[in-house]
Amino acid sequence: MILDAKNEYIAKKFRPGVDLIFNPLDCDSIQWNFFDEIKRWPDIDALSAFIVPENKSHSDPIWTHAPREIIAALIELLIKMKHANCGELWSVLNAGVSTIRKALKHSNNMCVRG
Repeated sequence: MILDAKNEYIAKKFRPGVDLIFNPLDCDSIQWNFFDEIKRWPDIDALSAFIVPENKSHSDPIWTHAPREIIAALIELLIKMKHANCGELWSVLNAGVSTIRKALKHSNNMCVRG
């Protein structure tokens, strides 16, 4: 496994049919949906913690926990709707506050329901 942030190694050394690229921004990338790895609620919780890292510059933990709860609830909804993939999560997160609010009304997570 090689980290090639600047795509310098791939440009010089990539061997089609031998090497695999894992880069969501590269059309030659292998297809992997991390939602397929989610089996239990702690997996959703871990994923939302990865997406929203702890913010130590704020003394109030709500600035970390609230966005994590929202993202976890959205992930849970996407899984239930059988639309769980990175693109769908990205679309919902970028759809705007009113769309997110509407989606969260259907959540079982009492922390995020309005």
